[in-house]
Amino acid sequence: MKIINIVGVFILLGTICHAGTEDSLLKAAKNANNKNKASIFNALSEYYLTDSIDASIYYAEKAVVLAIKNKNREDEATGNYHLGDAYLELGEFQESLKAYQKSLSIRKEEKDNAGIAISYNGIGMVYYMQGDYEKSIKYFNLALTFDKKSNDQESMSKRMNNIGIAYKKLGNMDKALEFYMKALKIDKKNNFVDNLSSDYNNIGAVYKDWGKYDEAIAYYEKSYDIDKKRGKDQDVAIVLNNLGMVYYSKGQYDKAISYYQEALELVKKKGDQSQISNYLTNIGSVYDTWGQYENALQYYLQAYEIDKKLNLEASMGGDLNNIGSVYFTMGKYNEAIKYYEQGLEIFTRLKYEGAVAVLLNNLASVYKAWKQYQKAIEYYFKVLEIDKKQNREADIAMDYNNIGLTYFAKGDFSKALDYHQLALTIADRINARPVTLSTYLYLSDVYDNLGNFKEALNYHKKYTVLKDSIFNEEKHKQIAEFQTKYETEKKEAQIKIQKAEIAKKEVENKRQRAVIFFVGLVLLLVVGMIIQVYRSLQRKKRDNEIIAREKAKSEELLLNILPLKVVNDLKETGTTEPEGFDNVSVYFSDIVGFTTLSSTLEPKYLISELNDIFTAFDDIMVRHNCERLKTIGDAYLAVCGMPEPDENHAENMVLAAMDILAYLSERNKRTKIQWNIRIGLHSGRVVGGIVGVRKYIYDVFGDTINTASRMESNGSPMRINVSNHMHNLLKDKFDFIEREPLEIKGKGVMNMFFVDYQL
Repeated sequence: MKIINIVGVFILLGTICHAGTEDSLLKAAKNANNKNKASIFNALSEYYLTDSIDASIYYAEKAVVLAIKNKNREDEATGNYHLGDAYLELGEFQESLKAYQKSLSIRKEEKDNAGIAISYNGIGMVYYMQGDYEKSIKYFNLALTFDKKSNDQESMSKRMNNIGIAYKKLGNMDKALEFYMKALKIDKKNNFVDNLSSDYNNIGAVYKDWGKYDEAIAYYEKSYDIDKKRGKDQDVAIVLNNLGMVYYSKGQYDKAISYYQEALELVKKKGDQSQISNYLTNIGSVYDTWGQYENALQYYLQAYEIDKKLNLEASMGGDLNNIGSVYFTMGKYNEAIKYYEQGLEIFTRLKYEGAVAVLLNNLASVYKAWKQYQKAIEYYFKVLEIDKKQNREADIAMDYNNIGLTYFAKGDFSKALDYHQLALTIADRINARPVTLSTYLYLSDVYDNLGNFKEALNYHKKYTVLKDSIFNEEKHKQIAEFQTKYETEKKEAQIKIQKAEIAKKEVENKRQRAVIFFVGLVLLLVVGMIIQVYRSLQRKKRDNEIIAREKAKSEELLLNILPLKVVNDLKETGTTEPEGFDNVSVYFSDIVGFTTLSSTLEPKYLISELNDIFTAFDDIMVRHNCERLKTIGDAYLAVCGMPEPDENHAENMVLAAMDILAYLSERNKRTKIQWNIRIGLHSGRVVGGIVGVRKYIYDVFGDTINTASRMESNGSPMRINVSNHMHNLLKDKFDFIEREPLEIKGKGVMNMFFVDYQL
């Protein structure tokens, strides 16, 4: 998307207070004496800053010359500061830095604390605009120190917001929020209404990035209320845009579009064509994600026409890429190539190599989907050349994977293997774990098609292990604690049994001594023996009960991680052989936005939520004769039709998926965190068996599992996406919504269907 939260940038740049109209300022300059002219020229420089940078520089330089002539240090410092502002607008950072430092030097000599703070802020802005956020924080903090000396509360608030914005750029959200909250406290205390709106907006942005959408919405709405009362339509539009972004992230596309449309109407009133283009692009992006491609196309084309009239070439290139992507998704490859090539021509001319690489990559994807594999490979190699030039190793690894996938689609598995191995070498060296993860899966598929099933299984196991390790370590810690607790309880039970045996032996010894030394007390001995036998039987009974309970625990634990048939095989023979199953339905789901949410929640709370949700999923699967095989992080994998065959496997799995969506929808109505999932289903042949020696894992693999995963990743939130094969099995039992064919990684173009199920 092209629009971002720009409120922070507005705060950093400050509010330009015009000293008067252009005519009145020019008239004042003409009539002023030499001593006052420098001040008038400074006012003109500030006035022209937003309209004509050249004029701003011209008047600032005149102000400096006159101020030096008249030994007016204050106007000399102000003129240099305005030069810093103007050069910053032009992106001439070194010139800007020199001017700000000159103004700072003068103000230090004059011991002007307020002026020193402003100059430090300007220097901080130069480093901020260059992306050196650590240095910008240093100078913003220096500015804040001198604001405190002047007791300038409003400037202190602005400086704290600047520091917060820089921390946010560094990804340190905790620090960003800390400074935003400090600014908010000052602005509330002093009723700085103009600042309050920005405070609320910035705080909302942090919560949005954390995935705490309800909190983000609450702060954005406070900002909205303030701007609405003040009649600040431009600021209102920004807040509405931010609200649209939150609902877009939540997957509530209708609400996102509603807010974007409202923002669009406000900027239309102002007539700001560039902003209109941005908001049109935002709306198009929502429709694009929503799968309403005709609507997306309509808004992208409108944005392009505006950018074309304004001659905004970089924006035009982005619009053309968006349009091409929609046509590609719709399967209209000629149109996609046409728009991609136009975008490529613009970015090549502008020498935007990053954008050139994106367009080349997109063109390669189209040709690959079109089965023009050689053409696709040529474009992927052009992308590789750019990434090598920029030394972007992670991108180079992905380029090799793309080339490998194209050779795979072409049926040249040997070459595919070569390029995936090149990708893996780089990914391992730079520790790019997500790339390594994907490459393991690609290599598994390649070896499978080469008939090397041992290596196929080996890489599939590596894929499973790595995916599991990437997930929150807290979960593994809790599982380890559970296992430790189980082992401890088991050992305690064994100790109880051993103690009972020792006690029994001691009693036996005493009885034998009693027989030897008290032969004459036959009657007493008989009674003692009877009592002892009774006690022995009671102890034996208790021992058996302890052993039975521990055995039940072990079996229950086994049944939680292995299918019943496999557990029975292990109990009877100590081994179980891998099996192939021809008619199996596979369920695969992932939680939407889980990575963002999991990084913001307390580990214990996250585990509790996942445990609650997956326990409910398990119950639903059991009701429909399906079996959960494993969870990996937020992913949930289940099957029907194995290890015990089931002729209704496909129907059972769809019914289970429907019940899961219904359960989650009801749960979301009463819980703080809203969890949404994508579900993918596919039916076909699956191989299943035990993986591991010390720790048993029952795993499944084969193309059916991969296809189910692709169905999930290409689905939509709270929808059930099924393959063409599964649709053919069930088209007489359920209603389906046909989707446009999509290019699927490693699979080519596939037909998919949504189950027509309304919550």
